[in-house]
Amino acid sequence: MTHLQWIADATLLPLYWMQSLRVRRTTPRLPEPEGPREGLFGEGAPLRLLVVGDSSAAGVGVGTQADALTGQLVSRLGQRRTVGWRLVARSGLTTAEIVELVEQSNPSAFDVAVVAAGANDLTQRIPIERWIRALHRLVDVLGTRFGIAHTVLSPLPPFQEFPALPEPLRGFVGRRAAVYNAALAAFSEGRRDCTLLDSPFASGTPGLDARSAMASDGFHPGAPVYAAWAECAASEIQLLHPPSALTLGAS
Repeated sequence: MTHLQWIADATLLPLYWMQSLRVRRTTPRLPEPEGPREGLFGEGAPLRLLVVGDSSAAGVGVGTQADALTGQLVSRLGQRRTVGWRLVARSGLTTAEIVELVEQSNPSAFDVAVVAAGANDLTQRIPIERWIRALHRLVDVLGTRFGIAHTVLSPLPPFQEFPALPEPLRGFVGRRAAVYNAALAAFSEGRRDCTLLDSPFASGTPGLDARSAMASDGFHPGAPVYAAWAECAASEIQLLHPPSALTLGAS
Protein backbone atom coordinates (compact mmCIF):
# COMPACT_ATOMS: atom_id res chain seq x y z
CA MET A 1 0.00 0.00 0.00
CA THR A 2 1.41 3.39 -1.00
CA HIS A 3 1.65 6.35 1.34
CA LEU A 4 -0.94 8.22 -0.73
CA GLN A 5 -3.33 5.27 -0.51
CA TRP A 6 -2.85 5.15 3.27
CA ILE A 7 -3.71 8.87 3.51
CA ALA A 8 -6.77 8.38 1.28
CA ASP A 9 -7.99 5.44 3.39
CA ALA A 10 -7.48 7.36 6.61
CA THR A 11 -9.50 10.26 5.19
CA LEU A 12 -12.31 7.95 4.07
CA LEU A 13 -12.59 5.97 7.33
CA PRO A 14 -15.90 7.62 8.34
CA LEU A 15 -17.39 6.67 4.95
CA TYR A 16 -16.05 3.13 5.23
CA TRP A 17 -17.67 2.85 8.66
CA MET A 18 -21.06 4.05 7.42
CA GLN A 19 -20.94 1.74 4.43
CA SER A 20 -19.99 -1.25 6.59
CA LEU A 21 -22.94 -0.58 8.90
CA ARG A 22 -25.28 -0.47 5.91
CA VAL A 23 -23.85 -3.75 4.56
CA ARG A 24 -24.40 -5.46 7.90
CA ARG A 25 -27.96 -4.15 8.02
CA THR A 26 -28.99 -4.99 4.46
CA THR A 27 -27.07 -8.16 3.54
CA PRO A 28 -29.31 -11.22 3.98
CA ARG A 29 -28.11 -13.79 6.50
CA LEU A 30 -27.96 -17.15 4.81
CA PRO A 31 -28.25 -20.35 6.88
CA GLU A 32 -25.66 -23.07 7.09
CA PRO A 33 -26.55 -25.84 4.62
CA GLU A 34 -28.34 -29.02 5.57
CA GLY A 35 -26.61 -32.38 5.59
CA PRO A 36 -24.35 -34.59 7.72
CA ARG A 37 -21.20 -33.21 9.28
CA GLU A 38 -19.29 -36.45 9.44
CA GLY A 39 -19.27 -39.73 7.62
CA LEU A 40 -17.45 -42.31 5.52
CA PHE A 41 -17.29 -42.23 1.72
CA GLY A 42 -15.48 -43.91 -1.14
CA GLU A 43 -13.35 -46.98 -1.70
CA GLY A 44 -9.62 -47.59 -1.44
CA ALA A 45 -6.86 -46.54 0.90
CA PRO A 46 -8.14 -44.82 4.05
CA LEU A 47 -7.86 -41.09 4.58
CA ARG A 48 -9.13 -39.21 7.64
CA LEU A 49 -10.13 -35.62 6.83
CA LEU A 50 -11.09 -32.77 9.16
CA VAL A 51 -12.52 -29.50 7.81
CA VAL A 52 -12.45 -26.59 10.25
CA GLY A 53 -13.45 -22.95 10.17
CA ASP A 54 -16.05 -20.23 9.77
CA SER A 55 -19.11 -19.79 7.56
CA SER A 56 -17.29 -20.68 4.34
CA ALA A 57 -16.04 -23.92 5.87
CA ALA A 58 -19.59 -24.54 7.11
CA GLY A 59 -20.84 -24.14 3.53
CA VAL A 60 -22.95 -21.00 3.80
CA GLY A 61 -24.10 -20.01 0.31
CA VAL A 62 -25.37 -23.39 -0.87
CA GLY A 63 -28.36 -25.49 0.12
CA THR A 64 -26.71 -28.77 1.09
CA GLN A 65 -23.35 -29.98 2.35
CA ALA A 66 -22.98 -31.96 -0.87
CA ASP A 67 -22.46 -28.65 -2.74
CA ALA A 68 -20.31 -27.08 -0.02
CA LEU A 69 -16.55 -27.30 0.42
CA THR A 70 -16.58 -30.46 2.53
CA GLY A 71 -19.02 -32.37 0.35
CA GLN A 72 -17.22 -31.52 -2.87
CA LEU A 73 -13.83 -32.25 -1.33
CA VAL A 74 -14.93 -35.63 0.02
CA SER A 75 -16.50 -36.47 -3.35
CA ARG A 76 -13.19 -35.85 -5.12
CA LEU A 77 -10.99 -37.65 -2.61
CA GLY A 78 -13.44 -40.55 -2.39
CA GLN A 79 -12.84 -41.43 -6.04
CA ARG A 80 -9.54 -43.05 -5.02
CA ARG A 81 -9.84 -43.80 -1.30
CA THR A 82 -12.12 -44.32 1.65
CA VAL A 83 -12.54 -40.95 3.34
CA GLY A 84 -13.57 -40.71 6.96
CA TRP A 85 -14.46 -37.06 7.46
CA ARG A 86 -15.76 -34.52 9.96
CA LEU A 87 -16.78 -30.87 9.66
CA VAL A 88 -16.20 -28.55 12.63
CA ALA A 89 -17.32 -25.07 11.61
CA ARG A 90 -19.75 -22.30 12.51
CA SER A 91 -20.77 -19.01 10.95
CA GLY A 92 -19.41 -15.76 12.35
CA LEU A 93 -16.42 -17.14 14.24
CA THR A 94 -13.06 -15.45 14.47
CA THR A 95 -9.99 -17.66 14.51
CA ALA A 96 -9.75 -17.50 18.31
CA GLU A 97 -13.38 -18.64 18.52
CA ILE A 98 -12.68 -21.45 16.06
CA VAL A 99 -9.97 -22.65 18.44
CA GLU A 100 -12.58 -22.82 21.21
CA LEU A 101 -14.97 -24.75 18.95
CA VAL A 102 -12.24 -27.24 18.04
CA GLU A 103 -11.32 -27.71 21.67
CA GLN A 104 -14.96 -28.60 22.41
CA SER A 105 -15.13 -31.18 19.61
CA ASN A 106 -14.70 -34.85 20.47
CA PRO A 107 -11.05 -35.82 19.96
CA SER A 108 -10.24 -38.37 17.27
CA ALA A 109 -7.37 -39.17 14.92
CA PHE A 110 -7.20 -37.47 11.50
CA ASP A 111 -4.55 -37.38 8.80
CA VAL A 112 -5.07 -33.87 7.44
CA ALA A 113 -7.09 -30.74 8.18
CA VAL A 114 -8.39 -28.10 5.80
CA VAL A 115 -8.89 -24.73 7.50
CA ALA A 116 -10.85 -21.65 6.45
CA ALA A 117 -10.34 -18.84 8.96
CA GLY A 118 -9.67 -15.13 8.98
CA ALA A 119 -12.56 -13.46 7.16
CA ASN A 120 -14.29 -12.55 10.43
CA ASP A 121 -11.00 -11.43 11.95
CA LEU A 122 -10.72 -9.02 9.04
CA THR A 123 -14.29 -7.73 9.20
CA GLN A 124 -14.13 -7.43 13.00
CA ARG A 125 -10.82 -5.56 12.71
CA ILE A 126 -8.79 -8.05 14.74
CA PRO A 127 -5.14 -6.90 14.59
CA ILE A 128 -3.07 -9.08 12.31
CA GLU A 129 -0.60 -9.94 15.09
CA ARG A 130 -3.42 -11.26 17.29
CA TRP A 131 -4.88 -13.18 14.36
CA ILE A 132 -1.54 -14.87 13.66
CA ARG A 133 -1.22 -15.87 17.32
CA ALA A 134 -4.67 -17.45 17.11
CA LEU A 135 -3.63 -19.30 13.96
CA HIS A 136 -0.59 -20.72 15.74
CA ARG A 137 -2.85 -21.87 18.55
CA LEU A 138 -5.33 -23.42 16.11
CA VAL A 139 -2.69 -25.44 14.25
CA ASP A 140 -1.15 -26.55 17.53
CA VAL A 141 -4.54 -27.69 18.88
CA LEU A 142 -5.26 -29.60 15.67
CA GLY A 143 -1.99 -31.42 16.18
CA THR A 144 -2.35 -32.21 19.88
CA ARG A 145 -6.10 -32.96 19.95
CA PHE A 146 -6.50 -34.74 16.61
CA GLY A 147 -2.99 -35.94 15.79
CA ILE A 148 -2.93 -33.93 12.56
CA ALA A 149 0.56 -33.75 11.12
CA HIS A 150 -0.30 -31.30 8.34
CA THR A 151 -2.83 -28.48 8.02
CA VAL A 152 -3.94 -27.06 4.67
CA LEU A 153 -4.78 -23.36 5.00
CA SER A 154 -7.12 -21.38 2.75
CA PRO A 155 -6.43 -17.77 1.76
CA LEU A 156 -8.87 -14.99 2.47
CA PRO A 157 -11.21 -14.44 -0.48
CA PRO A 158 -10.98 -11.53 -2.97
CA PHE A 159 -13.20 -9.07 -1.09
CA GLN A 160 -12.59 -6.49 -3.81
CA GLU A 161 -14.83 -8.62 -6.05
CA PHE A 162 -17.73 -9.06 -3.61
CA PRO A 163 -21.00 -7.66 -5.03
CA ALA A 164 -22.35 -7.07 -1.49
CA LEU A 165 -19.67 -4.47 -0.80
CA PRO A 166 -20.09 -0.98 -2.30
CA GLU A 167 -17.24 1.19 -3.48
CA PRO A 168 -15.04 2.56 -2.03
CA LEU A 169 -15.46 0.09 0.88
CA ARG A 170 -14.92 -2.84 -1.49
CA GLY A 171 -11.49 -1.65 -2.50
CA PHE A 172 -10.49 -0.87 1.08
CA VAL A 173 -11.46 -4.32 2.36
CA GLY A 174 -9.75 -5.93 -0.62
CA ARG A 175 -6.51 -4.13 0.21
CA ARG A 176 -6.79 -5.20 3.85
CA ALA A 177 -7.38 -8.79 2.76
CA ALA A 178 -4.19 -8.65 0.70
CA VAL A 179 -2.26 -7.62 3.82
CA TYR A 180 -3.84 -10.46 5.81
CA ASN A 181 -3.00 -12.92 3.04
CA ALA A 182 0.62 -11.76 3.01
CA ALA A 183 0.80 -12.43 6.75
CA LEU A 184 -0.85 -15.82 6.19
CA ALA A 185 1.73 -16.72 3.55
CA ALA A 186 4.55 -15.80 5.93
CA PHE A 187 2.87 -17.85 8.67
CA SER A 188 2.63 -20.89 6.40
CA GLU A 189 6.22 -20.57 5.23
CA GLY A 190 7.35 -20.44 8.85
CA ARG A 191 5.71 -23.75 9.78
CA ARG A 192 6.62 -27.12 8.29
CA ASP A 193 3.21 -28.50 9.26
CA CYS A 194 1.21 -26.06 7.08
CA THR A 195 0.51 -25.49 3.40
CA LEU A 196 -1.29 -22.46 1.96
CA LEU A 197 -3.59 -23.09 -0.99
CA ASP A 198 -3.76 -20.86 -4.01
CA SER A 199 -6.94 -18.82 -4.29
CA PRO A 200 -9.60 -20.84 -6.10
CA PHE A 201 -10.10 -17.79 -8.31
CA ALA A 202 -6.54 -18.29 -9.57
CA SER A 203 -6.98 -22.00 -10.19
CA GLY A 204 -7.61 -21.68 -13.91
CA THR A 205 -11.19 -22.89 -13.74
CA PRO A 206 -12.86 -21.72 -16.98
CA GLY A 207 -15.47 -19.02 -16.46
CA LEU A 208 -14.96 -18.74 -12.72
CA ASP A 209 -15.03 -15.23 -11.30
CA ALA A 210 -16.17 -13.94 -7.94
CA ARG A 211 -19.15 -11.91 -9.15
CA SER A 212 -20.82 -14.68 -11.16
CA ALA A 213 -20.00 -17.52 -8.77
CA MET A 214 -21.12 -15.97 -5.48
CA ALA A 215 -24.12 -16.89 -3.37
CA SER A 216 -27.31 -14.83 -3.42
CA ASP A 217 -26.06 -12.60 -0.59
CA GLY A 218 -23.13 -11.40 -2.70
CA PHE A 219 -20.76 -12.26 0.12
CA HIS A 220 -20.43 -16.03 0.47
CA PRO A 221 -19.23 -18.59 -2.10
CA GLY A 222 -21.64 -20.31 -4.44
CA ALA A 223 -21.31 -23.91 -5.59
CA PRO A 224 -18.82 -23.06 -8.41
CA VAL A 225 -16.44 -21.43 -5.93
CA TYR A 226 -16.71 -24.34 -3.53
CA ALA A 227 -15.99 -26.69 -6.44
CA ALA A 228 -12.82 -24.81 -7.43
CA TRP A 229 -11.75 -24.58 -3.79
CA ALA A 230 -12.32 -28.32 -3.29
CA GLU A 231 -10.30 -29.07 -6.43
CA CYS A 232 -7.36 -27.02 -5.10
CA ALA A 233 -7.54 -28.71 -1.70
CA ALA A 234 -7.93 -32.21 -3.14
CA SER A 235 -4.86 -31.76 -5.35
CA GLU A 236 -2.78 -30.65 -2.37
CA ILE A 237 -4.01 -33.50 -0.18
CA GLN A 238 -3.21 -36.01 -2.94
CA LEU A 239 0.38 -34.75 -2.87
CA LEU A 240 0.58 -34.90 0.92
CA HIS A 241 -1.11 -38.30 1.21
CA PRO A 242 -0.73 -40.40 -1.96
CA PRO A 243 -3.07 -43.42 -1.94
CA SER A 244 -0.13 -45.82 -2.33
CA ALA A 245 1.57 -44.46 0.78
CA LEU A 246 -1.65 -44.77 2.77
CA THR A 247 -2.10 -48.34 1.61
CA LEU A 248 1.38 -49.28 2.78
CA GLY A 249 0.70 -47.80 6.21
CA ALA A 250 -2.82 -49.12 6.65
CA SER A 251 -2.05 -52.56 8.08
